[in-house]
Amino acid sequence: MLQFIIKQINILSKSEFVEYLPEAKKLLLEEQKDAPYVALALRLKCPVFSGDKKLKKISPVKILNPKEMMQI
Repeated sequence: MLQFIIKQINILSKSEFVEYLPEAKKLLLEEQKDAPYVALALRLKCPVFSGDKKLKKISPVKILNPKEMMQI
């Protein structure tokens, strides 16, 4: 199972999503620590996996909590 998961992981450099950081920071206001994750999600047009309820309320991208991930 671990090998399957590892094969699904793609590593991206910050340069591949840095242009989305200003937008993410502007959208998140007080949750600046999460800006890189939201910027990457904006770039990839995908959800973020997080149990952070506050982030889920303010994020412009879909935030999936652990329960939602398990349902998928």
